Amino acid sequence: HTKQALSVTWCERCEHRLFSGGADGTVRGWDARMGARSLFLCDPFAHEEGGAPLKRARPGFQIEKKDSESASRPQKLDFVARIEPYRFMSMQSFLGSHRAPTSLHSGQAFEGGGPPASSSVPQARHRAAAGPQEEKDRLLKQKWLEEAAENSRHALEPPKRSYEHEPAVAHRGAVVALTIPLDSRGHAELLSCGVDGKVRRWDPDTGAPKGKPNCFNVESWTKERAFQIAAHGSPAGFCAVPEKEHVAIYCMRRGRLTCR
Repeated sequence: HTKQALSVTWCERCEHRLFSGGADGTVRGWDARMGARSLFLCDPFAHEEGGAPLKRARPGFQIEKKDSESASRPQKLDFVARIEPYRFMSMQSFLGSHRAPTSLHSGQAFEGGGPPASSSVPQARHRAAAGPQEEKDRLLKQKWLEEAAENSRHALEPPKRSYEHEPAVAHRGAVVALTIPLDSRGHAELLSCGVDGKVRRWDPDTGAPKGKPNCFNVESWTKERAFQIAAHGSPAGFCAVPEKEHVAIYCMRRGRLTCR
């Protein structure tokens, strides 16, 4: 991992197989007998067809590492970008009209480019005179904005690989939980949960997505702090995920919340 490892789990079906998830967004499969290098990485785009082939790094180019939060472009080593900022950012700054007005009574400019403090008294009285309904609407709008910001992480996918040497990113953000449910018939699948609010299902033998749906949204916390998830039944059963002060149970066959 290029960042700290946050979660790890053993595969009971294969005693030497180990999986780890890190803050770099990758899920790696290891062989405990040869831990110098991971065997493979879980790739959410492994089943896609018709995509552009991966590129090879050419001499003279420096490829920055991709993580789960940003994607970089190749840059030449001998190229240095020099951008001169504009001296005047707007026509107002060119004409000098962006400066704060000067008081006619005192002959001094307002501090901070705004009116005197006494002019804010009517605004404060107006806010105080506002009815409880307006305050309720303001709090409701603020709650909606917070919920929208919380749910927007579900729309983001991890970055795709562009070069052969780049690692495959499983989650957009840290991977904070891993588990491998195993049923009586010996079927197993790897489950990973990240701060992007997604639980993904993987084939523990190849690292490719497994099942339909192979990903479903959860409301787990966004901190880079490891926690434990549990699953029962494979290939399609139930998954328990901590969500703040609750424990949510999801049906992996439909990818929907069953109870909380």
